[in-house]
Amino acid sequence: MEAVLWPGGVMQGKDAVKYFYPNALENGIDMKPILQPLFTVDKYPKGFPVLHEENVSLAQRYNIPSKFVYAINMETMKALISRYEKTGKVNHHDLVLADNVTAVLEGADSIGVLLEYSDKKVYYFNTLPNIAIIGSNATYTQVAIGVCAALFTLVFDKLKNGVYFVEDLYHTHFKDYMFDNMRVQHFVFKKQHGHLALEKYVPEIKFKRNYHLQHIYL
Repeated sequence: MEAVLWPGGVMQGKDAVKYFYPNALENGIDMKPILQPLFTVDKYPKGFPVLHEENVSLAQRYNIPSKFVYAINMETMKALISRYEKTGKVNHHDLVLADNVTAVLEGADSIGVLLEYSDKKVYYFNTLPNIAIIGSNATYTQVAIGVCAALFTLVFDKLKNGVYFVEDLYHTHFKDYMFDNMRVQHFVFKKQHGHLALEKYVPEIKFKRNYHLQHIYL
């Protein structure tokens, strides 16, 4: 709904927001340049440029351009756009709750971070198939892992009272909990004469621990 109800946008640096009107749905971004280095498919989706806490806080902290691009299954997206073009809106009753319990879901949820430099592209990428989840779906599971990671951080780390963004918690148990429960792949592509060459691939990021907890599993 956020892609329909509110303007889209990207961060161009600290305190620099570029809004897309009237909403993100009407300002789709071609995701082929983003996804093609990772996998090849016949057709790549368009993504919705929505403003999320994580990309806003990163731009504010490091004064860098940052965008959050959200895409869904292309058939679902086609139906969503068709509904919007006919009525000029999308209501909650136009949507169906896909919980992977009452209705079994195919496919997977993929989330990632792309860091683009002048000489390389660096990816951190997680994919979670719905078929691997019992009693829930991939989206709920990814969110729940983040919530539980925060709770474990409160238990194991001595944090001062306040509000913390994810990037504030990298040196706490939060990072360990996330990587223990989500397989994150790491890719580094070097830019060479207009092309990308895979320079490094780590199938699963793991960290050496400096304390007695070797694993923190959900």
